Amino acid sequence: MFANTQIYIIIMIIDAQTIAEDTVVDSDICIVGSGAAGITLAKEFLGTSYRVCLLESGGLEPDELTQSLSEGYPL
Repeated sequence: MFANTQIYIIIMIIDAQTIAEDTVVDSDICIVGSGAAGITLAKEFLGTSYRVCLLESGGLEPDELTQSLSEGYPL
């Protein structure tokens, strides 16, 4: 059915703090958050022709400000 069809899997990790402010990231699907649900959803698209962008807050190294985003606040 899909004779001669090749699907390439390219995995890139890019720190958005290192790219120009006006850069456009072109993808078919953008998943915000790489927690359990985000990474599971992204893995569902492996081996497909969809170009998936998985966004996560913070940089490549842990920092206190980004980690504080996961703290709970009383209602």
